Amino acid sequence: MISIPTRFPHILAPDVPVLIRWLTKHMAEILWIDMDVRVGEGRPAPPETPLNLRQMALDLSRRRIDVVAGFSNYIAIVEVTGIAGFTAIGQLLVYPPLYRQTFSPGLEVVPLLVCSEIQPDVKSVISEYGIKYEVV
Repeated sequence: MISIPTRFPHILAPDVPVLIRWLTKHMAEILWIDMDVRVGEGRPAPPETPLNLRQMALDLSRRRIDVVAGFSNYIAIVEVTGIAGFTAIGQLLVYPPLYRQTFSPGLEVVPLLVCSEIQPDVKSVISEYGIKYEVV
């Protein structure tokens, strides 16, 4: 069982209560969590950029997943937002493959939208792509 973190890097302040509600609801099932997980390759800086700054720019430009949660038989890629729109859906389509490419996990990787509300026209798209969601 996990404990609720006290710091939430990269999570917008209005989204923190949403994440806390979800974590509280599932803390008995979640084996581990990582927050602000960087995936993908990032964008290279121009060649004239000093070497130490090039690496920093590359690292800072990598995609960042809000929360990665480990369950007994799968890993959830969690996008946390107050009102879910198409941006969250796009992130949940891109992040699982990037996570698999970056970490080569031994478990299934599942996209999960955690929100307090979903925009009406987004629900059908979520279903179309098989993205799991939870309104908390």
